[in-house]
Amino acid sequence: DSDDTGYMGQFASIRGCSAVTAACMMVKREIFDRVAGFDETYRVGFGDTDFCLRVREMGYANLFTPYATLYHHESATRGQSVESDPHLEDTRHFMSRWQKIIRQGDPFYNPNLPLDRQPQPGERLFL
Repeated sequence: DSDDTGYMGQFASIRGCSAVTAACMMVKREIFDRVAGFDETYRVGFGDTDFCLRVREMGYANLFTPYATLYHHESATRGQSVESDPHLEDTRHFMSRWQKIIRQGDPFYNPNLPLDRQPQPGERLFL
């Protein structure tokens, strides 16, 4: 919902993050070229996340802004996959390439928060 401000207002403020979706991404051409663009070995998923992690690895920042509105129609240009799990190879490739970062955890996400859902209002999260 576009009115949802997110946990602690995270959807309502410009903030750093590890990655953003390529469905709505802006990057300077010189940075895009410096990190060698998207890794085209990713067939369906993770190409944007991989790109953003390489951008961070080069010392640049990824920012989220709530001041952009767009409508994204998932798979509209590439079509729906007929494979049972089109992300399986991409997942393996991503996990292999970024296992160290994945183990360390996302520096922009509080490790006390759940990974499988958004925190609910009034939910006790800390022991």
